[in-house]
Amino acid sequence: RTPNVVVTSLGPLMEATCAVYEGEDLVDGSDAMQVINLKGDALARTHMARICAHVVHADQGSLSADSPGGKHFWRMLVLLISQDESDMVRFAALNALSGNVQCPR
Repeated sequence: RTPNVVVTSLGPLMEATCAVYEGEDLVDGSDAMQVINLKGDALARTHMARICAHVVHADQGSLSADSPGGKHFWRMLVLLISQDESDMVRFAALNALSGNVQCPR
């Protein structure tokens, strides 16, 4: 998928998930229809870090970290690096941020 498709389909969901993640560390699934459920699944959070990095590293100017489309993906990547309870997720997010992983297609 192209970064524009990812932003269009996941942008609002990512925004809500960031807000919940900041408040509770992890999403508990109570509002599963409105946020991405991340509780207890380190591999899902690792994959999310790679997706966020794919958007952040996109060559398209409309998806920079400070653009309306890309800012939620940047914010989630920073949250995963700074607040996640799993070392595996934190290091995967750092690798994704540095561009050291293959981003999903």
